[in-house]
Amino acid sequence: MCCLNPSYTKLKTVNIARLVVATFTLFTALVVSQGQSPRTAEDYYNRGFQRQQQRDPEGAIANYNKALELNPKYAAAYLNRGIARYSKNDLDGAIADYEKALEINSRLADAYLGRGSARGSKGDLDGAIADYTKALKIRPRYAEAFYGRCLDRYFKRDLDGAIADCSKAVEIKPRYADAYHNRGIARYAKGELDRAIADYNLALKIDPRLANGYYNRGLTLHRKGDLIRALADYHKALELDPQHFEAYYGRGLVQAAKGVRDRAIADFTRALELNSRYVDAYLSRARARADGDDRAGAIADYDKAIDLKPDADAYYARATLRQEKQDLTGALGDYTKAIELNPRMAQAYANRGVIQTLQNRKAEARQDFERAFLIDPTLRAKFKRFIEDQLGWKVP
Repeated sequence: MCCLNPSYTKLKTVNIARLVVATFTLFTALVVSQGQSPRTAEDYYNRGFQRQQQRDPEGAIANYNKALELNPKYAAAYLNRGIARYSKNDLDGAIADYEKALEINSRLADAYLGRGSARGSKGDLDGAIADYTKALKIRPRYAEAFYGRCLDRYFKRDLDGAIADCSKAVEIKPRYADAYHNRGIARYAKGELDRAIADYNLALKIDPRLANGYYNRGLTLHRKGDLIRALADYHKALELDPQHFEAYYGRGLVQAAKGVRDRAIADFTRALELNSRYVDAYLSRARARADGDDRAGAIADYDKAIDLKPDADAYYARATLRQEKQDLTGALGDYTKAIELNPRMAQAYANRGVIQTLQNRKAEARQDFERAFLIDPTLRAKFKRFIEDQLGWKVP
């Protein structure tokens, strides 16, 4: 058999932990002169507030409901009920409550902040940014609104805008660990690795228990090639958050780079136990297993990855393993799928040409080799002898 490339798949960079808007302060001002049994409405409101502080969103919502039955103009109750609903991931309910609060009092900066957070969580980044901007018009030194806008500008890939907003947040609130951390993430995305590390250092100095801070600093050190310090940061992230599947994955990549294959596979496996739909972990474990000559295990991992997310590189990698195992029919199908997904994959055409030749489909084989050489002329030398011996075709 001729000219197989080593089993290969492009491994994506470890995912950056999603930025999360810090919970904003509950609105505590009491409305005492609304004219509809204010004492009783306030009583329910205060009980709702207490339940919310006790992390009982259901109890808080029930009490805010009673307050609003007695006082339908109670803006603070709508606002805090919105916060409680947001904590339960009832984003539409939260938005509805924030909008009711704004109908009653259009100057409630916290309601714009809350609605912006909910809109961002729903993927409405433009709507979220507009709300944070409105909050800042009302309260120009609102650190949380700068922070929230930083988040959604990051997700819109406006990295300079994100950095500017997180910088403003820490200017106003110098001990804002999350803002330093998320500015670091934006700087990482810009390739400013040393500045990203400096931001993670500041965040961790303020909050030494910020697991994502260690994880993202580890990711950045990993990208710089500092595997020893990256490994230490992944360890620390997992010490603080044993459910951090991305940190297991990152640590596995470092172990693989250091040649500690068994530990790498164990880390990828743990990541998959925590998140069974983690495609990159299947791909990385497949590569590690293939490097250890566990072709069956590697193929099983590529099967899972492809089921979750069909990808040309994964099909190609599985094809090479099937070809090594003499499963020519399976390999042929995989090369064909890889080419369908990436018509510029020259090596897939060439390897398919080898199989077509071995199966005596010489016309199809020649077409594949010609296509491969058109895309990548350097492959001519690699396949020249095989083609001339097997096909009798003089390679120019």
